[in-house]
Amino acid sequence: MTGVDINAAVQITSYDESTVTVALTNAWTSEGDVDRIWYSYKYDDFGEKCYAEAHVPGGDHYEEITIQCFHSKAFAELEICVADDLEFDEVGDNATIPECCHNDLTVEVPTVCYKIAVNCVTVCPDTASERALSALRGAKN
Repeated sequence: MTGVDINAAVQITSYDESTVTVALTNAWTSEGDVDRIWYSYKYDDFGEKCYAEAHVPGGDHYEEITIQCFHSKAFAELEICVADDLEFDEVGDNATIPECCHNDLTVEVPTVCYKIAVNCVTVCPDTASERALSALRGAKN
């Protein structure tokens, strides 16, 4: 499966305990473009949407979205599928586009999909004392 720097593809721009906003970037290629990118997420407690972008240039910021966080957990889920006949491997990159995304490609194109958990609260300590406390919790005696 074709890898990607997920931190380059999805950047958190803001968050609170109920939503997280992310900027989406084509990190799968630096030159040229990819044929299609689909992204799906929950925009509220009951609604899920899937959107498609065609011929997204490498490095291009193609969307900013706000995702609903789970009520019982401090994260949200984002699924991204990318199809391209030049960038991906025909044998190993054979993911299936979710039905709700209404795949409009008329031929089979190598495709990769990623399900990403996006934190809705910070998981990094903010101060030196919090970092020290965090380090002590993990220390063995």
